[in-house]
Amino acid sequence: MAGEAATLQTNIQNYVTQSNLEFVTGKKNIDSDQDWAAYLEGLNGLGLQRYLQIQQQAYDAQ
Repeated sequence: MAGEAATLQTNIQNYVTQSNLEFVTGKKNIDSDQDWAAYLEGLNGLGLQRYLQIQQQAYDAQ
């Protein structure tokens, strides 16, 4: 599970970093519901829910 979490974390972090750059530079509009929805869809597509599930399981096991 640790390997899966690491891969998911890396992919999510890269996506967030790239998206932040696009929002800051104006390539994507932070005020656009469509752009924001696409951002959230992208996060979910990268396995955000699975990542959170893994993290929660690790926290609960402590």
